[in-house]
Amino acid sequence: MNSNARPRTLRTMTRLCACAFGLLVALLVGCGGGSGGNGSGGGGSTSPPQGNLAFRAAAIATDQTLAGGLSFPLAMLKATAPRGSAVTRAAAFARPGTLAAQLTPRSAATRAGGTRAGGLTLNTLLNLYALDPVVTGNAIVTQFFTDPAATQSAGSITLVKQGVSNFTDDYRVYPATADGVVNLTAGNVPCRGNVSIVYAQTTPVGAPANGANTMTGHLDLPRTGTGIDLNLALSDALNVSGSAVIRENGQTISVTEINGPFTSRLSCKVKIDPQGWVGTGNFSLSDGTFNMTVNPGAGTDTAQTDATGNLTVAYANGQTEVIHDPLRAVLTGSIGSNPGGGTGNGYPGYYKAPIAIEGKITGINAVVQMVGDKGFYSSPTATPQPLPAPAGATVALTGINASGQIIGFSPAINTDTTGGTPLFWSSPTAQPVVLQPLTAGAQTRAWAINSHGQIFGMSATLVNNLYTITPIYWADATSAPRPLPFSFANDHAGGVFGIYDPSSSFFIADDGTMLVLFGIGSQAGSSVFKAPASASDPIQGPLQLKSLPGDNFAFGEAMSANGMIAGYSEGSYQRRRVIWANSAAVPQLLPSDANVDRRDLFSINSNGAVVGDVSNSGFMPVLYQDGKALNVNTLLPPGTTNTFALALLINDSGVVAVANGYPGGASQYFVLVPR
Repeated sequence: MNSNARPRTLRTMTRLCACAFGLLVALLVGCGGGSGGNGSGGGGSTSPPQGNLAFRAAAIATDQTLAGGLSFPLAMLKATAPRGSAVTRAAAFARPGTLAAQLTPRSAATRAGGTRAGGLTLNTLLNLYALDPVVTGNAIVTQFFTDPAATQSAGSITLVKQGVSNFTDDYRVYPATADGVVNLTAGNVPCRGNVSIVYAQTTPVGAPANGANTMTGHLDLPRTGTGIDLNLALSDALNVSGSAVIRENGQTISVTEINGPFTSRLSCKVKIDPQGWVGTGNFSLSDGTFNMTVNPGAGTDTAQTDATGNLTVAYANGQTEVIHDPLRAVLTGSIGSNPGGGTGNGYPGYYKAPIAIEGKITGINAVVQMVGDKGFYSSPTATPQPLPAPAGATVALTGINASGQIIGFSPAINTDTTGGTPLFWSSPTAQPVVLQPLTAGAQTRAWAINSHGQIFGMSATLVNNLYTITPIYWADATSAPRPLPFSFANDHAGGVFGIYDPSSSFFIADDGTMLVLFGIGSQAGSSVFKAPASASDPIQGPLQLKSLPGDNFAFGEAMSANGMIAGYSEGSYQRRRVIWANSAAVPQLLPSDANVDRRDLFSINSNGAVVGDVSNSGFMPVLYQDGKALNVNTLLPPGTTNTFALALLINDSGVVAVANGYPGGASQYFVLVPR
């Protein structure tokens, strides 16, 4: 994985995936926002709020259920659906980095290839670390923790498939039942309760079931006393129907006439008691937005979410407010009691206070070890430690993997035309190993390293003021390099690798997938290769990424440790940011955010979170996560005085490296750690 932080010189929260039942029920709560059911959670004896405060509580509970509580049954649906079901193949389920992925068993090879901190994956919305799920018979258990060392338990989620001997088996007899028990005791969305899904066999016997089911159960969100009773259904055609009863803060909300395919906006009717208010709501499964309108007796109250995660509420008496970070808002707060923080609107306090870094950061791994022009950093607050170097040589460090292995080269300049020595350190204190060059005397650089110690770099030879550049692959630090079946040339006066910084142009995933960027301006492109399974096998490629339907060009800009790729798809009249789950996958749209420039996505992690910048008017650091495009400056704690221009790196724990200007100019590096 390329972990270099330098931006391209050519310019041209995790909100969980909420779809199907997750989004459906989320809006159900959104249509009233409630709690309790059967006397648990939500305190049915609490005196209900009045007037604007009653609607405000319902609106906040809407958002909290959409983003939090109802994501649990959504994840359960994804993890237990029959094999081949359209439920799991639906585009709304395709977003990476969701809770569903953390509840689904994975192969040993997939687990081994990860670069997650201590074997855990951070769920940025829940603010909890999840261990890989453990299958025992027909049950699967995912343990959660508040710390990356897995010493502070935050509870678990257990899924059980009835009628099978092993959880990974498909159902043999229908109707088939899957039960889930949620018991999360900490994080942003503590939740407890039980959900049961009954899958129906509506296709011919022997054919794969398509996922038609009913879902019933009860969930409590104890932090805000919100609870939901579910009675929902999904057809094989993925049409949603059903009802729900919600109790929160002394109010009872009956949600009826839920209707529509989850590929478009769904509608519902609402009644809020004891006030007797009636209203309607609708929501989108593609982007998670919702709006609702209620008649409190004179005029209307409205609430809607926006793409930045804010909740806007307009009251019948003309008052309006924007509720920032509604996931952590209290239901009983006063109007205007959630002011924004940082330098704009968003999730203020999503990150801890920025940590200033001495020097320039060029690489970061899953456990937040870093390398840069000052050496090795054992943590963001540690003093940089110079690495052992060849006698009399200066070194440039370009990457660090999950095991703390480091790569770089000497001398520490990019304009060297007389050669270059690629280097590998097995640890920050080890003596460097000189990697073998492809051609003696060639300018040889190591730019990217994965968790298995496979290395990706380049060999450049200068003849008549023209570089011929060949990407090269080392199977390990002692192997001879192998050239990729691809090369190109550029004018030496234009700099190595065109005007692209090569440190930002080489990526290698843990499965051996390699992404290389090349070219200048409108001729820019990318190609994908696959490392050989053995020394006798050929390197596969170059392979081309798939574009969106109707487009004719795709360009990968960054790649994660697990092989996810971020970039864009381009047609005759538009360019759209996308991510690919792997190099052979169909691209999925990232949320829209201003004009799409080439080379403006800098880094992607294994949960599908992407960082980059937008340069419409100045430069703005952007985090693309959970269907949102967020200005990083709006995620800082209230009172933060720093303003950043670039978001350069994101690791698998959600830690982001940012800069307040361009490297080479008046810039300083900082690290942002999720709260």
